[in-house]
Amino acid sequence: MDVIILAGGSSAEREISLKSGSAVQNALTSCGHYVEMIDPANVDIQSHTIRPDQIVFIALHGTFGEDGQVQRILEERNLCYTGSSPNASAVAFEKSQAKQLFLNHAIQTPRYTIISEQDSLIQREERLSSISCPVFVKPNAQGSSIGVSRVENPGHLQQAVDLAMNYGTSVIIEEFISGQEWTVALFDDITFPPIQIQTPRTFYDYSAKYQESSTQYLINQNQDEALIERLIAAAQRAARAINTSGLIRVDFIVDDTGQPWCLEVNTIPGLTSTSLAPKAASQHGWTFETLCEKICESALNSRPTKT
Repeated sequence: MDVIILAGGSSAEREISLKSGSAVQNALTSCGHYVEMIDPANVDIQSHTIRPDQIVFIALHGTFGEDGQVQRILEERNLCYTGSSPNASAVAFEKSQAKQLFLNHAIQTPRYTIISEQDSLIQREERLSSISCPVFVKPNAQGSSIGVSRVENPGHLQQAVDLAMNYGTSVIIEEFISGQEWTVALFDDITFPPIQIQTPRTFYDYSAKYQESSTQYLINQNQDEALIERLIAAAQRAARAINTSGLIRVDFIVDDTGQPWCLEVNTIPGLTSTSLAPKAASQHGWTFETLCEKICESALNSRPTKT
């Protein structure tokens, strides 16, 4: 295969994207494929020469890469690319849109409030005054837990909103659900074993994901089979609701009663040495190299049907 990897970009997740891209490049090269890595921060994807027989492997995280923009460009150029369609990518990336689809498809998700930069001061104050803590405050369109705060005191809400607003034009304030953090990776029609995440931090934030060595990932370790079935079913419903393709990851909180609450769908999961999707795929018997090849093959097979 002849593969062009898009990695880097100008989003807040640039460094993670470069790590993902480098890992994919090494894996595909080791399998004998021709691979070129391009950084859209330095190259105009709309005009850069990409042949119709090449596969564009999207390893971009955050804005431009994960929000449907680059997918739309590649679609308009009739090029073969990995992952979900422009529409599915855009919906999944904007948490409030995704959560509305979850609700429409009877998928439990924490209650939420949206704060927009277009809101008047009075509107913002009214919304913030109606919120009961604890809550999570997040950029409405961002990943890797960047700009996310857990707020226990209402007096700290505005500060958390200001932080999250640095990464977009709207903020989602989400009900806090006490419980265990889980994630489920899916690849087309295959669902990998769910992973329970245990971190000594208050939540699975950027440091816990990429810098904290004490974060534990539990897979197939005497886990409740009924819970595993509920997580898999909920993840599959979320994927169908958004109409995703290729490799995705669905994040959950499981409360004390065993109820999964869907938080978000990631249409371009990380592919670094610490990333969750490759860990899950390994439990299915796939090496990292196999996973990368399967992602490319999926792009070739779905090329005529993406919209």
